[in-house]
Amino acid sequence: MTIPTATPSPRVALPWTRAAVACFAAGAFLAATVLACGTQAAVAPGGGANSSGAQSAAVSARAPSLPPPTSALGGVVDGRLRVELLDNGAFVEDNAAALDRDGVRRIPWWRSKLGLEQVVELDDELRPRKTPAPTGSRARRAARTQGDEFVEQPAPAFAPYARGVRVTGQVLGAGRVIVRDGQGEAVFALEDAPSWTPFEITGDALAAKLGREPMPRFVVRFEPADAAATAHWSELSATSELPCPSEAELRAELRGVLEWIFHECLTRGIDSVGPKKTGWFCHDFDAVTGERITTVRAVSFYSFFDLLRMALEGEDVPEWRAGFDVFLTSLLELGLHPVTGLPRAWDCEADVARDDLPLEIGLTLGFLIDVAERGPERWKERCRAAAIKIGETVLEKGILPDGNVAASYLPADARVNLNIGRLRRLDVLVHLARLSKLTGDARFEAASREALWTFEYSHLWSGTWQQIDPAFDDEYGHYGARAAASWRAAPQEKVFRELALEGWKHFQPLWTDSVRLGGTCAADQVRCWVLLMDVAELAPEEKEAIRSATWSALRGHFKGEQGGRGAWEDLTVIDYDPQLTFAQKVGDFPGAPQNLLHGLSAVYEPGYLRTDEVRAMFTAVMRSSIETYKRPHGFLMERFERKGPNTALGSMRMLLGLAKMFSKLK
Repeated sequence: MTIPTATPSPRVALPWTRAAVACFAAGAFLAATVLACGTQAAVAPGGGANSSGAQSAAVSARAPSLPPPTSALGGVVDGRLRVELLDNGAFVEDNAAALDRDGVRRIPWWRSKLGLEQVVELDDELRPRKTPAPTGSRARRAARTQGDEFVEQPAPAFAPYARGVRVTGQVLGAGRVIVRDGQGEAVFALEDAPSWTPFEITGDALAAKLGREPMPRFVVRFEPADAAATAHWSELSATSELPCPSEAELRAELRGVLEWIFHECLTRGIDSVGPKKTGWFCHDFDAVTGERITTVRAVSFYSFFDLLRMALEGEDVPEWRAGFDVFLTSLLELGLHPVTGLPRAWDCEADVARDDLPLEIGLTLGFLIDVAERGPERWKERCRAAAIKIGETVLEKGILPDGNVAASYLPADARVNLNIGRLRRLDVLVHLARLSKLTGDARFEAASREALWTFEYSHLWSGTWQQIDPAFDDEYGHYGARAAASWRAAPQEKVFRELALEGWKHFQPLWTDSVRLGGTCAADQVRCWVLLMDVAELAPEEKEAIRSATWSALRGHFKGEQGGRGAWEDLTVIDYDPQLTFAQKVGDFPGAPQNLLHGLSAVYEPGYLRTDEVRAMFTAVMRSSIETYKRPHGFLMERFERKGPNTALGSMRMLLGLAKMFSKLK
């Protein structure tokens, strides 16, 4: 069964919003302050089992060409969708060459003792072959477990429906099945099977063994009955139900959550100090008590307002519109220098501009272009004019001797601030390409092209399948996104196309193996899913390969990022498990899953991955996050409440995925 392919339809062009939303990291509120300062049952016989697992596209000899599969089993029934939780349950996926650090050829999607040495082919009588199958044959396969050998795989599930889990398969020999959940494990000994015998473990049996309700995330392990036994396994499956409301039902649910978040933010976060009340977001408040934690003195553009703009594309809600209008008034009248047009910081307590502080201009320029392209009619022309004025100042003052474009300036005289990372320069050049498209002025595109050439001739992509990040998530995720957004704005420009495609071709086989063989999968790899949607649209010949690889990645992150409490967390995944102790080293936030929610909403496009099961995955992650992280006035930033203040900035982490999905369901 393949992913149902919807009839392709034109997508709403979201060039910069889609390519740059990675900049909306949690903590952006506090980061804005920094930027303003210049730095940025028992076992019973059962029926057949699923024989297909999530299969990557044909990107190398290691990954055979198969259509992208679906894990859904049947249709939606009473708002629920049963899905396959395991991948490669029939052990058909190959790994001809990729060795891990221990020299093991891993079984795709499985943890095991010896890797593919444990996968055997079956003869015509379905017994393990003693000699290799003829070249080109498609022999049925099984996993051997003997002595201390095992095969196991995580299986994500929605906690309220966890009792509906069902593990099935075929066994030959003496084996046992171990099902671990977030709090313990249950062991199911199978009768010695002299011939292939089906088995089934129900959720009721699991609950009886555990003596309580099962709590995902599950790990399903298959091993011999004892050290002297041998068991072969095939057609392995673990299924469960996910919540799957209709699009209309999900939209109504999202509207309720967004109304609550925006009300809290607009009521508690917006400037209420000093003689002049503005639309700036300057107050950090407590998710539990609602009390103000701190007020940021020097504020500038904050991504909250782009998320508000995105939600307004889904529905013109009066409270949202009022907050958006007040902010745009403040931005255009107070937040842009009257001479240079450059973004400036504002002191909400003293109600004065802080023109002494250098400020990065990328986010503000991109927002102005977004509003000029797709915003409310009453604001389009003013935002267009403001964006052009910034662009003119950049051309006059911001072109550096090496051809790059400066990212940060003192607003009063446009003096360049070079104490900024190289990536930030790309934030500006991509908006110059967009500004060229908006205005028809070729000067902006020429400046963007020259700056990107400087990068292209000095950069080499890196990474391996086992350690693909940070090369993939950070280098390609950021630089590739800027190239793809520039390519969208200027489709005729070869330099933009080549940089985006070059990165895809380099990372395609590495990414495919990283996902299915247990390499590092950073939570923010999602930015690569998003940029590759642009590549797929601009280079249609690459679409199916990108779509297939993204589907496998979506499956990998969905199963890998679920923690032992049933909730998903924004964590790097290694060997299919979330890495909590790794979080501080790489800057992960072990809390509200911003990246996964965003990724699921981003790929939910007609002709791409707009399917029942993607909607079900999104709903499961959203509802579990609400249950785990929501407090009276906002979402927690981390996994648990602290004894002191608990910032409501977790709401910003939730908003991106929620607002994006809401805007798509209108």
